[in-house]
Amino acid sequence: MSVQDPPTLLQLSVQRLLRDEALAISSLQYLPRALFPLLFKEAFNHRQTNVLRAMVAVW
Repeated sequence: MSVQDPPTLLQLSVQRLLRDEALAISSLQYLPRALFPLLFKEAFNHRQTNVLRAMVAVW
């Protein structure tokens, strides 16, 4: 039996942000760049191409 670690608060906040595509795109300019790698991975895994395009433009 394997026990998975619960997601971190950072992971949960990124997942929640990506639920609302318009909010995610509009908030990119205010987010610290340190969050972009995790945000990029989550957006890529969930095939959110509009968010990915906006991230690349801002990054």
